[in-house]
Amino acid sequence: MALPQFRTSNGVILCSSVALWFLALGRAGFAVNHMDIAPRYTGIVMGVSNTAGTLAGIIGVDLTGKLLEASKLVYSDLSHQ
Repeated sequence: MALPQFRTSNGVILCSSVALWFLALGRAGFAVNHMDIAPRYTGIVMGVSNTAGTLAGIIGVDLTGKLLEASKLVYSDLSHQ
């Protein structure tokens, strides 16, 4: 979202680098947690938690669409609030 604000390629590269650094930082904390909880079954625990997160993302998007459709809200109504 911040990339259009930069006028030079150096700013874009800096912004992208910082974003990727934060992504790696969060991912490192996430992966280590599974190793702490179940060292022998890290792969299985990681797979189960990733599946739960993916299903929540899929169901959440679908449920949000159905709720908005049921309440007769239009995208333009949401953007003007």
